[in-house]
Amino acid sequence: MKVYAMESQKGKKRARTSSDQASTSSPMIENVVQSVTESDHRRSSFLTRSHTSYNVDNPSTKATPTEYLLKNTQISSTILLQPPTYSCVTQRGAANTPSTSRTSAYLDLGDCDKVCEYCNASFWYAERLKGGRVRLQTPRDPPKLMKKLFIVNRFMENIRAYNQMFAMTSFGAKVDESINNGSGPFIFKVEGQISHWMGCLCPLDDDNPRFLQMYIYDTDNEIENRLRKCEDLDHEIVEHLIQLLDDHNELVKLFRTARDICLHKEVPQFYIRLYNKGNRLCYNSPVAGTLLKPNIIIHLKDGFPQRINKLHPSYMALQFPLLFVFGEHGWSPELKLTNDGFKSSKQITMNMFYSFQLHDRFNQYSLLLQGGRLFQQYLVNAYICIEQNRLDYIESIQPTLRNEYFQGLHDALLKGDFDGQDVGKRTILPSTFTGGPRYMYKHYQDALAICRVPGNPQYFITFTCNVMWPEITRHFKNFPHIKREDRPDIIARVFEMKVQDFIKHLKNERPFGEVAADLYTIEFQKRGLPHCHTLLWVTSPHIITTPYQIDQFISAEIPDPTEDPHLHMIVTKFMMHGPCGLANTSSPCMFNGICLKNFPKKYEALTQFDKNGYVHYLKRNDSRFVIKNGIELDNSYVVPYNRNLYLTFEAHINVEYCGWSMMIKHLFKYISKGADRVRATITKSVCDLSNDCTAQPKQIDEIKIFVDARFICPHEAAWRIFNFDIHNRNPAVQVLAVHLENMQTVTFRGTQSLQNIWLHNNEVDESDRELSYIDYLSKYRWITDQKAWVRRATSRTPTIGRLIYVHPTCGERFADIRTIDNVEYPTYRSACQKLGLLGDDKEWVYAFTEASVSANANELRSLFAHMLLFCDISNPLLLWTEHWHEMSDDILDKVCSNSHIPNLHLNDEHLQAYILYEIEILLNSSSNPSSLSEYGLPMPPARLMVELKNRLLMEEKNYDKVALAKENAILVSKLNNEQTIIYHLVMNSCLENTQMLMFVYGHGGTGKTFLWTTIISALRR
Repeated sequence: MKVYAMESQKGKKRARTSSDQASTSSPMIENVVQSVTESDHRRSSFLTRSHTSYNVDNPSTKATPTEYLLKNTQISSTILLQPPTYSCVTQRGAANTPSTSRTSAYLDLGDCDKVCEYCNASFWYAERLKGGRVRLQTPRDPPKLMKKLFIVNRFMENIRAYNQMFAMTSFGAKVDESINNGSGPFIFKVEGQISHWMGCLCPLDDDNPRFLQMYIYDTDNEIENRLRKCEDLDHEIVEHLIQLLDDHNELVKLFRTARDICLHKEVPQFYIRLYNKGNRLCYNSPVAGTLLKPNIIIHLKDGFPQRINKLHPSYMALQFPLLFVFGEHGWSPELKLTNDGFKSSKQITMNMFYSFQLHDRFNQYSLLLQGGRLFQQYLVNAYICIEQNRLDYIESIQPTLRNEYFQGLHDALLKGDFDGQDVGKRTILPSTFTGGPRYMYKHYQDALAICRVPGNPQYFITFTCNVMWPEITRHFKNFPHIKREDRPDIIARVFEMKVQDFIKHLKNERPFGEVAADLYTIEFQKRGLPHCHTLLWVTSPHIITTPYQIDQFISAEIPDPTEDPHLHMIVTKFMMHGPCGLANTSSPCMFNGICLKNFPKKYEALTQFDKNGYVHYLKRNDSRFVIKNGIELDNSYVVPYNRNLYLTFEAHINVEYCGWSMMIKHLFKYISKGADRVRATITKSVCDLSNDCTAQPKQIDEIKIFVDARFICPHEAAWRIFNFDIHNRNPAVQVLAVHLENMQTVTFRGTQSLQNIWLHNNEVDESDRELSYIDYLSKYRWITDQKAWVRRATSRTPTIGRLIYVHPTCGERFADIRTIDNVEYPTYRSACQKLGLLGDDKEWVYAFTEASVSANANELRSLFAHMLLFCDISNPLLLWTEHWHEMSDDILDKVCSNSHIPNLHLNDEHLQAYILYEIEILLNSSSNPSSLSEYGLPMPPARLMVELKNRLLMEEKNYDKVALAKENAILVSKLNNEQTIIYHLVMNSCLENTQMLMFVYGHGGTGKTFLWTTIISALRR
């Protein structure tokens, strides 16, 4: 029987069958799970042998009668219909099956009803696959017992425990359980690395058998041994799983053979070898010889467990026996790509293999994709294997990387944190590693380079995934027993398509005007859901110049439910913050009783900018409100949004205007911070003079620091396995080479450097000699094959050039720069001294001014401290006076965050005190500790530092000086003669700094409080 899915003109599916349909039941239909026509209680509850009711959701109920379950549970999933096949190489386009129940503005992706003609994978029309190059063996249909168990709620809630009970290797990882506190869906999250370990065949001494040993040792009590640490699991299910794995799993059969050998009176010395090729599983007596590293050798008794190599084909099958019940091989270096039906010499990468597994296939049942929480664990494990494979390669080429990064001049992410003896010893994580610190810093510099052409971005948009999108909802109707959080691969695929449509919509539909440039970064929330941070540049005619114009694009109020009911529904569903504060002190945004997002916001009669460039959106105190969790929320809780984007994408889309903000570099740093990591501080101990300082400093391993500190959740794992972008920008940014004499960086593999060819091209083409090196890309493009610059045919989206950031203390330049009056000086410093450049600190002023264009405030403070420590500055006080303001960008935000006081105002005196305090800490923590006082710079006033750290005092002194000035003018005009005399006496005493003791007496209601208010408003303004 053949079953097809045909599309009608309205996009609905109907089934038709061939003429031989009615005669016999098809093996396909027997193997493929049936549609559910019964109610859901068949899956959530079932009868015991005595036909009494049993509730699987009640943990107090006694163990499930498994025998009845296995006989009566209906396998509930959908019939897998076979639609016409399509080539995997497709173009993105309009949705083929738009939802008719939603507004016409919503951009629907259609259904996942396209089928690959090569591998039978289902995919959306907007997706692209590999065009049949990856072909793997069709998996065997799993036993019916597994299909039935995989739709039982109680089993699926404990599937990780059941799997660990039968795993042949132990699972080593730091699992973050704090997130699974019952307030949301289960998420498997890991910090650091994952490892699989295997011990010997039999336990040592009186140890209890564990993992692999339970297949071999004391099998008469195997059920009790397995339930020793998991007594609440079902006894009968464990018994059935033991029998199932004995019958079907090839690895288990091998270990059972070892059990039979161990039953002999005289047990010979032997070991089991799991080869890394083919299906060679065997046990041998010990022999001498060299073994390939990925082979697994399991001895009878050995006190040292071994770590299983991720390159071994049985790596996953040993750890996930409930997902690979036949002991199937996983990825192997021997797997090859296909080319027109023939095997290619190119290897199927680990990334390709796992990506191939993460697709539903018509007429194929996949235990892996039905695995629920265990599938989440598998996803994280798979991606960490891919990542570790890349890191292993990077570690193997460290000599080359050290030569490139320390002899050449690369982006200075980690400036000043190494000694001379560290050069050539540090383990480097290069900028080519996706998601690493250098990778993200490189994109941070690229974002700043874009600002050089169109200016600052105008809009900062956060687009968050909505798991209730109609495309996702329709897809999961085919799998009613699977929860959305248990298919992170589907969530990742849909969100990636939405992001692409989102960027296209911004460019084509122009909800904010014509787009000049765009940049986005993908991040993942605490519970794993992806979100997209987007920066948008618009062309000059569409740049906001007045607060009134903002109201045309951004709203922060509840829409009218009568005039725009659909928008009202979306905004009240997605864009209402909280409830938090006193109404909900346990809200995730709460810290020490204060909302970290500063909600509720103040009411505003009109949109306006403050002096720091922040926007205060129109938020009127009208009668509109919504009820959320029993709490009334009004306009003060609305997150800013854009109507066009909301109706098109129906998700949480926070739109903020940032065109006038002074925190652009801080904003770029925020979107380039990279993956979720543990916050840690690495300090360098300084030897005391009385101590022995012969100990060698610890070498810095950037790979280990990165791996140990980052978190991975299944949604991010799926995103990275699919090779979706985590960062994208338009226009492109070209990094231009800057190097020392005869030390060209290997940015472009050729016999000449870009810089030399640029100079040569100026000799050939004289038309654009006025262009600087960094602006050359606006008119020319680099052709790698020809090793030449070619004039651009069009300038629609020219590439932006970016010079690599070079620290002023990085080293020497070319000899001709050292030549003054035909005399070549040995160093550039001596040449600068000859020219008189160092006497007035022109070099350092210019270096600091240049760095302030691309470096953030924290980096500028570090640069200032390094200049004091390692450069001869003749007048540090002058350098401080001219540039302190550039080091203050993040101070206000930092003080507000530390004190939890929103809208805090700091005067210049407080800002300078905090900057000096930060620089003093840097100087004190240097290898040769010093202080600001040694350089003639002012020390941070202790009084001001106490104020900055005293929250109550800061709140008391956080005055709105503009409002106070207006208030004082009104109050002074209302003083009577006696009050005016006293007012001027007090003010003169304060202004002249003379002491005065004054006693003001009067009956109640004679104006003492009014006089006090007038005086204090004058002193505070």
